Amino acid sequence: MPFVAIVGVLCLVVIAVSFALWKSTKKEVAHHSPGPVKGADIASYIPFVLDMRDAVIVRGGSENSHSLLKLPRMPLHVSVYLPMGSDSGQYTVSLETDGKPIWTGTAAAQMQDHRMVLEFEDDLTSYPLGQYTLIFLSNHGMRLRQKVILEEPTKTNQPRH
Repeated sequence: MPFVAIVGVLCLVVIAVSFALWKSTKKEVAHHSPGPVKGADIASYIPFVLDMRDAVIVRGGSENSHSLLKLPRMPLHVSVYLPMGSDSGQYTVSLETDGKPIWTGTAAAQMQDHRMVLEFEDDLTSYPLGQYTLIFLSNHGMRLRQKVILEEPTKTNQPRH
């Protein structure tokens, strides 16, 4: 009988520790914010989709982008739908004007809902209105260029409350 009692106590200890770990993890997740929170210096990023599935993939060299796309001048969490055959993994993303980068960052591309999606965030409010070029360069040499117009936000691209 002492063996059964020891096993029973050990089971209760394992259950108690598991419950405590579960509670602490649950509390951590509940307080984790999925993105920036509105505050004095922190931007609230608005989801925005940039569909480039019809763009032509070029490996090296220079190429032209397809049609001009519009971006609202606001903090954006951009999801770029890349063309079929695009590389997954890390990309360097640049926003250029007159061939000079004014912003550069990194982004990761991965499959989501049967399409390659690259995601990045940028607060565009400090850039002047006008035409720019977004450049996406994968670690494997794939390069995409997309001409964009930065414009004032409209009701259709404002956040919904």
